[in-house]
Amino acid sequence: MAHFGAIRAAVAAILKRNLRMKYNVASAMATQIALVLSGIRSGYLVDGMSLRKHDLQLILQHVQDGSPSEIAAIWETTTEQAFFINTFLLKAKLEAESLPLWVSTTNPSQLVPEPHSFQTLLGKIILEPGSLSTISTDQPTDMVPFAAWLLDYPVAYVVTDPEGPFLTNVALQVYDCTLNWQDERFVLPLA
Repeated sequence: MAHFGAIRAAVAAILKRNLRMKYNVASAMATQIALVLSGIRSGYLVDGMSLRKHDLQLILQHVQDGSPSEIAAIWETTTEQAFFINTFLLKAKLEAESLPLWVSTTNPSQLVPEPHSFQTLLGKIILEPGSLSTISTDQPTDMVPFAAWLLDYPVAYVVTDPEGPFLTNVALQVYDCTLNWQDERFVLPLA
């Protein structure tokens, strides 16, 4: 795999050139995609910006053309969420049966069985490099535990009441994690 900084710079150039993104937005997104490309993360949820399915497909194609790798994408139609995933890492997690702890959103939280929607959504994604899986959910809240698994969270919330609010008045803790990669340093906010 090429040097992390080179991957990040190449992805940033693709984003700026093809989607005319501002430098800071392209740079932040490129860092996250490079983490997936490099095998440091198994998934990245595109947040902080609106991305159309066509744009997701365009980014995926250009990244694959520039550096064929284990990257693929997922588009969820109900919530219009976009993910970049590392197919190799997700296949390894499946083989190792590496799943998060499933925790209810009730107060107090408690361990619950794997949600039924998890296996359904898992069956809809294509774990092949360069693929774009289009999935949909019955309830938008079904994506909460599925996204947690894609993003390597050790604990996944299972929304027990899709009609009511959940995790309200829960303070979000944001941590700045420093990644030292050879002679480069990146600060990544994680919640």
